[in-house]
Amino acid sequence: MKKFTLVLTICSIILIFAVVSFAGDEKTIYYRIKPVPKNDRTELAVSVKFKGVAGAPTKISLPTDCFGAGELAKYVVSITGAQKTSVEKGGKENERLVRAGNDGWVSLEYTMSFDPQIFDEYSYGPNVGQEYFHIAGCQFLLHVGDDDEMRPYEFEMRDIPAGWKPYSSFAPDADKFKLTTSYENLASGVIGAGKNSYDFKVRDKSVSVFIHGKYRIPDQKIYSAIERIVRLQRDWFNDYSQPFYRIVIAPRSGHVAGYAPANSFICFVKSDITELELNWLLSHELFHNWLGNKIRIERPPETSFIKYEWFTEGVNDYFARRILLEAKLITPQQFVDYINKDIINIADNPQRNKTMEELASAAKANQYGTAYRKLSYYRGGLLALKWDTELKGRNSGKTLSDFIRELYQIAERSGGKVKEQVLFDLARTYGFDLEKDLENHIVKGESITLLPDSAGSDYELRKREMPSFDPGFDLPQTFQSRKISGVVETGAAYRAGLRDGMEFVNIENSNRFANAWYADKPLVVTVKDKNTERRFEYFPHGAPLKLQLFERR
Repeated sequence: MKKFTLVLTICSIILIFAVVSFAGDEKTIYYRIKPVPKNDRTELAVSVKFKGVAGAPTKISLPTDCFGAGELAKYVVSITGAQKTSVEKGGKENERLVRAGNDGWVSLEYTMSFDPQIFDEYSYGPNVGQEYFHIAGCQFLLHVGDDDEMRPYEFEMRDIPAGWKPYSSFAPDADKFKLTTSYENLASGVIGAGKNSYDFKVRDKSVSVFIHGKYRIPDQKIYSAIERIVRLQRDWFNDYSQPFYRIVIAPRSGHVAGYAPANSFICFVKSDITELELNWLLSHELFHNWLGNKIRIERPPETSFIKYEWFTEGVNDYFARRILLEAKLITPQQFVDYINKDIINIADNPQRNKTMEELASAAKANQYGTAYRKLSYYRGGLLALKWDTELKGRNSGKTLSDFIRELYQIAERSGGKVKEQVLFDLARTYGFDLEKDLENHIVKGESITLLPDSAGSDYELRKREMPSFDPGFDLPQTFQSRKISGVVETGAAYRAGLRDGMEFVNIENSNRFANAWYADKPLVVTVKDKNTERRFEYFPHGAPLKLQLFERR
């Protein structure tokens, strides 16, 4: 018993010494994050320390998700004060009033436990498993003071499980780093750790790849493809300036999505994603490091962002495919298949001939859905192909790739921005009229006509018919009323057995222009009819589309 008492006494002395000797910078917020693996998830034990307000409580708010993944406060399973800091409920559910301890510092400890099943439906929500965790800044940071205030932060990951490697988009060394920034700037950045990772260097610059979860594609194939894409893109632009880069593949059922905080790319994908789908996503998003980030077209202030969305997304898409072709990650036939897919997608898009003014109006009215947004991808991809074909036909030795690389050099000299007139003038020196095509096909919404040899001498345009997408009932009204609505008696839904008034439960493969939509898979509608759930599977084929597609001679 005496020995046990002695140990407690020594511990108390050490604790008191630690409190007295803490002399942190009074403007800095200090975070310590400890991952704690559980049976189905990894919890985060977080401690935070900051200078309190003398003689008054400090109001703080619990984490709030900037990606729309619901209220996160309920996943803070505990929050307590340490070193005599007191914690009380605030006026709102996610608010707390905290009073500093005797040393004037607020010391808090809280645990976040995210349910992986609940967050599986949110593309960019917290992503946790037994052997990894991945979270955005907004998903674990407290709101302390003004979110826009620039102040020093210090982060440290402690007690990382054996075999795990930590990462962050904020600094090359995720174990411990400091930076001066605001909460708003930290919100979309990421931290994480996991068992499966792969490191390589490009011109002495570190690139790390993290794979969380299990996929149909072997890990080594993913690592190999990513390394080839990264190396080729940096060589393509002759740009090796990125100080470090982190790429994360994380699981999310039924999703194919990604975003790119500074120095990183994060993608959330379903376990059965194909190599073609994953490699396209990676090549497209990583190409944004230049087209969209380092090459930005300055449009007039009164002009909608839509004016150059075809450029940052559609032209980007075209070169993402070119990169995959050069890396031998797709075949020439698969490249042509992508062209045909753009042709089909435009023809099947109900917004296909919308003018820029009409698209901008839809965006202002909050109606700029997937069909509207993806139109820019298809238009830009076909315009890029059109111009590349025109340049090759001139036999000048110049290609659209040369044009983009020269545009990058111009942007690099002007802080990443390129004036509209500079873009138009450069295109004319190459021999194509970008300004005229922009007016006709983007501003006016006119159809894009491709030259017969656009896919190369081995292919020709042939007339084909393909079914249009028609679910056979009113999807928006059904989603709103939660009742099957507007079933067309001559349509596929009626033939499958769907009827107006059935209680709507769920639908699969219905988002025609989403990344995770498949033409070769049926649309699946689950309803409740007379208290019994029923599934209806059918192909949503409507009136035929009359097309001209590229086929091998």
